[in-house]
Amino acid sequence: MPNDSLRERSLSDSLVQKTLAQEAIGNGGFGQLYSITGYSDPPVVLKYFDDTKFNPQQYHNARLAQLAIQQRNQQRKDEVEFLKALKHRGVVQYVGCVKDGENIVGIFMRLVENKTLAECKFLII
Repeated sequence: MPNDSLRERSLSDSLVQKTLAQEAIGNGGFGQLYSITGYSDPPVVLKYFDDTKFNPQQYHNARLAQLAIQQRNQQRKDEVEFLKALKHRGVVQYVGCVKDGENIVGIFMRLVENKTLAECKFLII
């Protein structure tokens, strides 16, 4: 099992800042993936959400922008709760999260080296 100290970290945490200073090992629609190898066994990655793609000016008023931010934050909380409860060989294992205040800005997950997510469905975790 990965190190319990990754269960919840602050965005200002030195490990998180050191990790984000590295080059991303992958990109997706919701953000970047950073390696934290050598810290825990098995190795872990940080899925860091890219909030720079969020543009509040696309909404016609401040209230709609605020509602969109609240919805995004709730979706991230829901994803974390879902991943915490889910124990399935077809899903990469959840380890912990990174918060900026009360908002989740990243998720620690088990590193699956040299495999696509499609190939992970055969991985026993």
